[in-house]
Amino acid sequence: MNTRNTTLDIARGLGLIAVSIYHLVYRVKDSIADQFIRECIWLVIPFFFIVSGYNYVSGRRTLKHNIVHRLKSLLVSAFKYTLVLLALGGVYCAVVHGYTMKDWIRDIIFTYLRPEFSAIVIPDWGYGGILFENISAVWFVWTMIFAYMIFYSVVDLALENKLNFFACVILFFLISISLYDIADRISWSLTLTPVYAAIMLFGVKVAKFSYNLKQNIYLAFVAVVIHVLMFKFWGSDLICYSKLGTVGKWSVIPFFVQAFIGTYALIVLCRILAKFNILSRIFAFIGRNSLSFSLLHCAFGVIFADLMNTYIKPGPYWYINLTPEIFIKSLVGWLLSMTCCAIFCIIKEGRSNVG
Repeated sequence: MNTRNTTLDIARGLGLIAVSIYHLVYRVKDSIADQFIRECIWLVIPFFFIVSGYNYVSGRRTLKHNIVHRLKSLLVSAFKYTLVLLALGGVYCAVVHGYTMKDWIRDIIFTYLRPEFSAIVIPDWGYGGILFENISAVWFVWTMIFAYMIFYSVVDLALENKLNFFACVILFFLISISLYDIADRISWSLTLTPVYAAIMLFGVKVAKFSYNLKQNIYLAFVAVVIHVLMFKFWGSDLICYSKLGTVGKWSVIPFFVQAFIGTYALIVLCRILAKFNILSRIFAFIGRNSLSFSLLHCAFGVIFADLMNTYIKPGPYWYINLTPEIFIKSLVGWLLSMTCCAIFCIIKEGRSNVG
């Protein structure tokens, strides 16, 4: 029996499209297009945590089984994908970029331990190389793993009553805010994990509400405007540089508020898109395979960009002097990458159905 929520799958699909464009398509820094795609990213990242809380069903599994199930699905999949990509990418980098065994081993360590911890383990080996720079989407998986561990450790207690719920949320906020002061070696993504756990708790509460599409289109438009203004004046994407926008370490609070305002608008949009059969099927397919697309798109995109001589690095702030040729090539690379991801997922779904 298919119990998937089509609207949420469409939203995940839209989110993954935004993430892949953000990583692979070149753009002019601080242009309207650049600001738009950056804002989409800072809607999408917390949205995935809201959905995780939304999909939580208290009492369906034991606490231990919930934790094990979630960690296994994330960590094992991430390990399998990245190990294959590191192996194949290592061969590619050895042939095309003169990679040595030391480079390959270094990039494996940096991929799984992240730069903040790798510098302690291998301080004399320098920073991760080409391979790490482009096949390290696993950072998001690590963030989700820690957020899940926090969430499942308190969710039953938090849902007992309102006092417990808000006490847990406030505690998570205070921990994240404090980490900005005391944990210089911890990346922004890990610093925010308690806030992501709080977002997941609110996602559980969100599951109790439903919205009438016809009555809330205008409200969704207002939500978009508010989200844009908050992004512009508080700069959510500055969190990843520990600059924290105009309100310092307290920027985690508007970041949290933005997450739900943006999610509301996104869900209303996806309910509209669900009425368009072809579009909804494409987005829902990507959404069903969100983990595969998130872990594979950079690897495929980098190879195509490298072969077309447009390669620098997929990522948020690696900009170049954009020309029409480079933009078109990066767009072609993005399309080829998404096509390869889709083929991989179709094959995987076919094997699962046979099994």
